[in-house]
Amino acid sequence: MTAPSHSPPASPFPSPAPRFRADPAVLTPAGCYAYFLIKYHSPAYGAAGLLALAAFYFLYTRWDRWSRPWMGPVVLAAALSGLFGLGYWQFAQFADQGDLDQSHYANYLWNIAHGNLHYAYHGMNMWGVHAQYTSVLWIPVLLWLGPAGLKLGQGLCLAAAALLAVRRHRSRPEFAAWAAAALLLTPAVGSQFFYGFHPEFIATPVLVLALEAYREEKLGRFLACTLFLACSKEVFTLAVGGLLLLALIERRGWRWIILPGLICAAIMGLYWFIIVPAFAPDGNQLGYLMPVSIRSLPGNLCNLRTPAYFLHLYGPMLPLLAHMPRRYLILPVPLMLFYAVFPDPAFMMMWVCYAFPLVFLAAAGLMLEKDAARRVPTRALAAWACAALLSYPLWREGFSLPRPNPAREAVAHLEAVIPDSAAVIVNGPFTARFTARARAEAFGWNHRPLEAYDYAVLDTAFKPTWLVNADSLEQAVLRLSASRQWSLEYSQSGVLLFHRAH
Repeated sequence: MTAPSHSPPASPFPSPAPRFRADPAVLTPAGCYAYFLIKYHSPAYGAAGLLALAAFYFLYTRWDRWSRPWMGPVVLAAALSGLFGLGYWQFAQFADQGDLDQSHYANYLWNIAHGNLHYAYHGMNMWGVHAQYTSVLWIPVLLWLGPAGLKLGQGLCLAAAALLAVRRHRSRPEFAAWAAAALLLTPAVGSQFFYGFHPEFIATPVLVLALEAYREEKLGRFLACTLFLACSKEVFTLAVGGLLLLALIERRGWRWIILPGLICAAIMGLYWFIIVPAFAPDGNQLGYLMPVSIRSLPGNLCNLRTPAYFLHLYGPMLPLLAHMPRRYLILPVPLMLFYAVFPDPAFMMMWVCYAFPLVFLAAAGLMLEKDAARRVPTRALAAWACAALLSYPLWREGFSLPRPNPAREAVAHLEAVIPDSAAVIVNGPFTARFTARARAEAFGWNHRPLEAYDYAVLDTAFKPTWLVNADSLEQAVLRLSASRQWSLEYSQSGVLLFHRAH
C-alpha cells in the first residue's frame, strides 16, 4: 500500500520562480543604479549602491528559499525609524533646508491662534497665499509641542498615509509591509521627512481615504474627502481631477464626476473671488513663479526637464506599475502637467514639497485594484523598495547627516529669553525656533527696516547666497553694534542677540 502524501497544500497566492528576463522587477533596480551612477559619478554611491544591488539580487533569485515573513515588517520598521530618526536629527542640528518654510507657516499659525488673522510675511498674507484652511488643525500641535511637533507631525501624516494605503492587505502582512516601506522610501515621500514643514501634509491620509471611498463606491465619503483636500491646498483639486478622469474611463455615474468637480470649483471660486480680495488685495504675489503667458506653456512643457520629471517619479515604481491596469497611470498626470508648465524647476524636484501626492496617486492600484495582492508578487514590491532606495540621489540635496551643532546651546538660551510678544528678525538655519512670537522674519527676506523689530538674532556664519548677502549681514552687525538704540546682550558660537531699547 502506498503511504499517503503529506506534502504542504498549494499556496493560494502562487509565486513562480523568478527568471532574468525583461521584467521591471529585475531591471528597475539595476537601471536606477546605472542611471544615477552615470549622472553623478559618485564613488560612494557606486560602492554602497552595488552592495545594495547585490544583496537584492541574491534575495530575489532565492526568494522562495530565503524570504521570510518577518523581512517585510523589519524593512518597514527600519524605514520608519530611519526616516523619523535622521529627519529629527537633521532638524535638531539646524541642517533642515526647509527651516525657512517651516518658520513662515509656524509663525502664521501662532498668530492665527492669538487672533491675528492678517499676519503677513514677505509682504503676503498667509490666507491669501494658498487655499489652506485645514492648516488651522495644526495649531494645537504647535501650541503643545512647538516647532518639533510640527516636524514630527508631518512625518506621522506620511506614515499614516502609507499604512492606510496597505491596510486592506492586512491578511498578507509581508505584502503590506513591503508595499508600505516602498511607499515611504520613494524619493518624493522619503525626502519630506527632511524638508521643513508644510500644512498641506495633513491631507495626505485623506487622499488615501478618498481612493478607498472611490473603490468602495461610497460617494458621500468621497465628497467629504474631496472637500477636505480642496481646503488643504488648491493643487489637491488636480489630484481629485485624476480620479475624475478615471471615473470617465471607468464609466462611473455622472454624480462621480459632476459633484466632486463642483466642490473643487466652489472652493477655488471662494479662494480667488472672496479670500484673495479680502486678505491679499494686491494679489498673492506668486506671479513670479507663474508662466508668463499662455503661449509660454508649450515651451515650458516641451523641454528635457519634463521627461526626466516623469522618469524620476515613475521609474522607481515600475515593478509595481507593471502589474497594475494601465488606466491607473492617468491619476497623477493632471497634477504633474500643472507643475511641469511652471518655469521654476523647483516644482519638479523630488526633494521639495510639491511631488509627494504624486507617489500615492501613482501607487493607487494598491488601493483601487480588487485583486492587487494577487496581481503583484511580493518580490516585485521588494524590487520597488530597492529601486526607491537606489534613487536616493534625487533627494540628496535635502538630506545631510550633520555633526552636533555648537550653536544649539545659544539658540536654546535665546528662545527662552525673547518674550512671546516681541518682533524678532533672525539670520540663521534655525528661524523656525523663534516662530512662537508676534512676528518672526528671516533676515534678507524682511520687508521692514531693522527698527521695526525688538530683537535681532544673527548667526554670523550663516550666509547662503540664495538668502543672505554677506556684505549686508556684516553691515547690519556693524550698524547694530554702533547704534545707541541697540545693545548686544548675548554672544556665543557666532550667534549674536541684539535688543532695541524702547
